[in-house]
Amino acid sequence: MLVEKFVLARPTHRIVAALAHDGLDLAEGTLAGVFAACSDLVGPLAAAIGDRNAAAAHLHVDETRWQEFAAVEGKDSHRWWCWVFVGPDTTVFRIAPSRSLKVLTEQLGIDTDPDTDTLTLPEGRQVLLSSDFYVVYQILGRLDGVDNLWC
Repeated sequence: MLVEKFVLARPTHRIVAALAHDGLDLAEGTLAGVFAACSDLVGPLAAAIGDRNAAAAHLHVDETRWQEFAAVEGKDSHRWWCWVFVGPDTTVFRIAPSRSLKVLTEQLGIDTDPDTDTLTLPEGRQVLLSSDFYVVYQILGRLDGVDNLWC
């Protein structure tokens, strides 16, 4: 089921229809419950993929508006941001409440000093970022070890 849903990207209603064709009558809600129960199993895999992506020497990065219509405490609008980090062998999507530099620093493991507003890459780390000219990418481009390829 996990391969059908997350590798083959088959929607839940199509998985249910295929199972019904083979004689298994299953409600979509039941299958959603199965996927939710499996989240503890795939959590460590998702973390490992995120870590590998964050360590990549070249990343394509972009963010786009993402409408989230659920009420979230502390969030006064439905505008969120879908960030994508594409590495040579991994892709990470992050839904974030803002378009701020914080998302990049968290994903890339950049140390931030709140007292001095200083950003520091881990020792010996170098990364090439392919991105648009949005200001947060320009800020990262000022760090030693970060080079930008603008598109």
